[in-house]
Amino acid sequence: MHQSRTCQHVKLGDNVTSNAASAVNATIQGAQLKIEMIARVFAETGCRDLAKGVLHLLQKHQDSERVVRIRGEFVSIDPRAWANGFDLSIEVGLGNGREDEKMAMLAQIAGKQEQIISQLGPQNPVVKPSQYVNTLKRIAEMAGFKDTDQFFASGDQIDAQIAQGAQQQAQDNSAGIEQAKLEAEIALKREKMQAELALEREKMQAELELRRFELEAELQLRQQKLAF
Repeated sequence: MHQSRTCQHVKLGDNVTSNAASAVNATIQGAQLKIEMIARVFAETGCRDLAKGVLHLLQKHQDSERVVRIRGEFVSIDPRAWANGFDLSIEVGLGNGREDEKMAMLAQIAGKQEQIISQLGPQNPVVKPSQYVNTLKRIAEMAGFKDTDQFFASGDQIDAQIAQGAQQQAQDNSAGIEQAKLEAEIALKREKMQAELALEREKMQAELELRRFELEAELQLRQQKLAF
C-alpha cells in the first residue's frame, strides 16, 4: 500500500512539473508575441516611413555615384537611377527563444538540401548549391558572424563555377562525340578499303585461273594437232 502511494506521488509530481513547464513556455510565448506585435506596429508605422524618407533624400540630393560595401562586397550605387517607388519589407526578430527555433529549422532545411543534392546531384531542379550555401550563411549570421565570406563563397560564384563546369563538360562530351564519329568514319573507310582489296584479289585470282585454263586448253589443242 505504501509503495502504491509513492508511485502515485511520483506520477503526480511529474505531471505537475510538465504542466508548470508548459505554462511557463506558454507565458513566455505570449509575452514574446505581444512584444513582437508592438515592434511590428512600430516598424510598419514608423520605421517604414523613415526608411522611405531616407531613400527619397538620397535620391534627391546624392548627385554622384558611390562605392559602398554590402554583405562583404563592394558595389557601385547611384540613387539618381532608382525608381520613384520603393518596396520595403519589415522583418521583426525578437528573443533568443525564437532565434533558437529558427536555427533548428534552418539546420533541418540544410539537412534536406544536403540530402537532395547528394541524391539528385548539383544540377537537380529542386535545390541549387547556392541556395544550400545561403542557408549555411544564414545559420552563421544567426550565430553572430557578420562576415560569412570567411566560411563560404558567395552563391553567385558557386553558380557561375558550376555553370562553367557544366559547359566545359558539355564541350568535352561534344568533343568526345566528334572523336567517336571520326573514329567510326575511319573504321568504316578502312573496312571499305579492305573489302575493295579483297574483291580485287578475288578478281585477280579469277582472271589468273581463267588465263591458266585458257593456256591449258591451248596446249592441249596444239598437242592434238601434232598427234595428227
